Amino acid sequence: MPVLFRPLAWRFVAFTAICGIASNLSANSLFSQPGLQAEPEFLNVDEAFQLKSRYKNGKLMLYWQIAPDYFLYHHSLKVETANKSNLDDVTQEFTSSPAIRKSDPYFGQVGVYYHHAELESNGFEALDELKVSFQGCAEDGLCYPTQTKTIIVNN
Repeated sequence: MPVLFRPLAWRFVAFTAICGIASNLSANSLFSQPGLQAEPEFLNVDEAFQLKSRYKNGKLMLYWQIAPDYFLYHHSLKVETANKSNLDDVTQEFTSSPAIRKSDPYFGQVGVYYHHAELESNGFEALDELKVSFQGCAEDGLCYPTQTKTIIVNN
């Protein structure tokens, strides 16, 4: 073999050896090596923000169980009903659990909820149909689009 082609031949041998080693490793084992990190896995929106409702003694309570490392925006919590035309009037009938202040890269200073959030109101009757809207994010950077769930208030 001429002298000019020897370095190329050694590169080919080294390349094939590296490819053989890499083919025996899974993608997960590559990312589990110290110093290498895999992309974070995110929960689906219904797992991250579990909405429950309860109506008892004339009081309606909406409750979100929020997964660890996720949060809901206070300003995104909205309630709409067919009986009222102004969404703000309906939402103002609710009292909420206190929000935590957070500096958000998109909205500036906002109130957010970690772990759980509650809205409570006396302003509804059984069998009212409500549309409940909310938006939340994962701390690792994923923000979900605004979600709207329909809830029937019943005893």
